[in-house]
Amino acid sequence: MNRAARSAPAAAAPRWLHRWAVLTVCATIVLLGLGSAVTTFRAGMADPVWPTAPTALLSASTEQLDDLRFVIEHSHRLAGWLVGVCTIVLAGWLWLAERRRWLAWLGVAALAGVSVQGVVGGLRVLKHARWGLELRIVHGAFAQMVLALLVSMAVFTSPSWFAPATSATPLLLRRAARWALALIYLQIVFGVLLRHTYHPAAQRLHLATAFAALAAVVWFVKVLWEQHDRALTLAAGVLACAIGVQLLLGVEAWMVQLASGSLPDLLPLTTGRVAVRTAHVLGGSLLLTATVAAVLLTYRASAETEPGSEAAS
Repeated sequence: MNRAARSAPAAAAPRWLHRWAVLTVCATIVLLGLGSAVTTFRAGMADPVWPTAPTALLSASTEQLDDLRFVIEHSHRLAGWLVGVCTIVLAGWLWLAERRRWLAWLGVAALAGVSVQGVVGGLRVLKHARWGLELRIVHGAFAQMVLALLVSMAVFTSPSWFAPATSATPLLLRRAARWALALIYLQIVFGVLLRHTYHPAAQRLHLATAFAALAAVVWFVKVLWEQHDRALTLAAGVLACAIGVQLLLGVEAWMVQLASGSLPDLLPLTTGRVAVRTAHVLGGSLLLTATVAAVLLTYRASAETEPGSEAAS
């Protein structure tokens, strides 16, 4: 995003447009939670037919509905349809109501991302025998990029984006923001590899980057807090809570899945184990959401107070 594009609008976005963007983000997080359940219950091939109608559960037989894996898989597909519809409405609304053309194009990019994600999910079913593992990894990692795109539109249409900044954005804050976002996403990618392969290298990388990501987020929160800006202070508080909860969930997930020394796929699927794994994946998505929002708000501050700072950073 260039300097002129970021500083173009003078009026806030329509309130309901922002609310719809937030709704789309929430629907996407639900979709990611159901995707985590699909992986946990190994339900990806519960129905080898794709594409299917969003009403597939309504026309399913009693035998199919008695299969929990079938219900989870089709709930995931239904959630995907709903996110697709939400994103179509969001992209169209941006073109009709937004004067910021770059934001309208961002809506198109988000719609394209959601579409690609759906196709990758379908190919993961159709090409399971040959490319199943590789497509599962791509599907899991790319989903977080799509989430980040949708979060960015919720931020760009929020009142906080248009609120006057109370301080200039130092280069140190920009640096901390970039490191935090990069390490959080890298941590998620290693988590995807761990979930789908349980390879020792993935285990080590996921654990090692957890410490690096924690340090980067703590540094970012500290610098955010020092800006004495209302929006950035709120973002710092949310981010601190998100990293704290995710750290606890990560420790618990590691203990219930890997501490026994057995492959997680060989362990019984207890209610506690399923809840912890799903919560940990959702925690990662929520942490990414909070990080993306905080990072973007640092650019809002710079756009309002330092018109010439873009070249310096």
